[in-house]
Amino acid sequence: MSRRARAFAVAAALALVLGSGGLVSTAVAYDFDVSVDSIEDLSGLTAVVAHSDDGVNVRAEPGQDGEIIDKLPDGTVVALRVDEADTVYGDDDIRWWPVRLDGRDGWIAGFYLDNAGGASPSDDGSDGSNSGETPSFGAGDYAAATTDDGSGLNIRSGAGTDFERVGSVAEGDVVQVMDGPEYGDDGDAWYLITDGDVTGYVFAGYLSAASQPEAPADEPPHQEVVFDVGDYVASGDGDEINIRHRGYVGSEVIGAIESDAAVRIVGEATFDDEGLAWYKIEDGDVRGYALGDLLVVTDGPPPAPTGPTGGFIYPLGSYVFTQSYGCTGFSFEPYDANVGCNFHNGVDLAAPMYTPIMAADGGTVIAAGWCDCGLGYYVEIDHGNGFSTVYGHMAEQPYVFVGQQVNQGDVIGPVGSTGASTGPHVHFMVKQNGSTVNPADFL
Repeated sequence: MSRRARAFAVAAALALVLGSGGLVSTAVAYDFDVSVDSIEDLSGLTAVVAHSDDGVNVRAEPGQDGEIIDKLPDGTVVALRVDEADTVYGDDDIRWWPVRLDGRDGWIAGFYLDNAGGASPSDDGSDGSNSGETPSFGAGDYAAATTDDGSGLNIRSGAGTDFERVGSVAEGDVVQVMDGPEYGDDGDAWYLITDGDVTGYVFAGYLSAASQPEAPADEPPHQEVVFDVGDYVASGDGDEINIRHRGYVGSEVIGAIESDAAVRIVGEATFDDEGLAWYKIEDGDVRGYALGDLLVVTDGPPPAPTGPTGGFIYPLGSYVFTQSYGCTGFSFEPYDANVGCNFHNGVDLAAPMYTPIMAADGGTVIAAGWCDCGLGYYVEIDHGNGFSTVYGHMAEQPYVFVGQQVNQGDVIGPVGSTGASTGPHVHFMVKQNGSTVNPADFL
């Protein structure tokens, strides 16, 4: 076995919550493990209680039915009795660890334990104080998708499985960590990552440390770029064309360009290992890559209808999703007593300075200028059906004025970072009858 106690694996352990009706919910949690060279090394190991909201039960016997003999808060260090008793898997498939605290023996579920140093030897044979810590990442680190079944990871718009899936990471693919960890309602840790095309949250348990990917040593000659961002393209031979998650044959197919459809190019060309050009396109539902050899320039769709359409589009043609709607761990967001948390009342879509911001739907401009509320230069549009939309942090005075009628897709101002902002982005809000709602439910 490895001399380094790095075996903090993520297991699909079932956290059982028992009520009058029996089993009512389950959740994925962290399991705990150690690895040592000999039986002598098992003596003196310790662990620290972690991952709980209101304390962890110590039971007289392994299993959810064991008598509760104590409750320990996070940060409590306990001795592991693994030199006296083996770990036990209960009928609930949870791994239980024998522990001792203040002379009392008991059992704790493994996913409520983290390594506390103990007597586990480090690589050089000396006592290691950090030999089995739960894998963690800082902004700028690289991580690889490492799942139990090789299926890869979903990228979501927020920290939790209830949030919208915005992309995926194939098994073994390397991504860059942008922020985190952020904890979901079930206590699971999530990191904000980017794969270069999609930015969103992935479950921390299925990430492992990785090195920055190396650029190919000998790149083949690239095809000439024949389409520009903003061009509309269609199938060159009238056949359906696959839209892929990334720009190469073999990447996940996430949609298709229909034989008679026109789609818009929304990103610069990328090149596969053979030097073939792939173009990032959007068809209104899916954003991905299509092989340039299969495309031809075509006319765009007919002009957008005048006035409100009853539906919303994203206010940017290309963006990085950086913050979702709802409760947030960021202390600079205002506290909302109604829900009991710091609350983000819109979504943040990052883009370079002066990227055009478009009206999400047609309507009447009811605000256009500076707001001391933290939005800086902003626009609000009344859509005449109980809905209005707000676009904050523009770089300068908006391009529209109060009372002006705009159509869906009209440019209303430039991306900026005015007001209470940490970088160029648009803070996009949707209001229904005067109260903010989650924009993701309407886009």
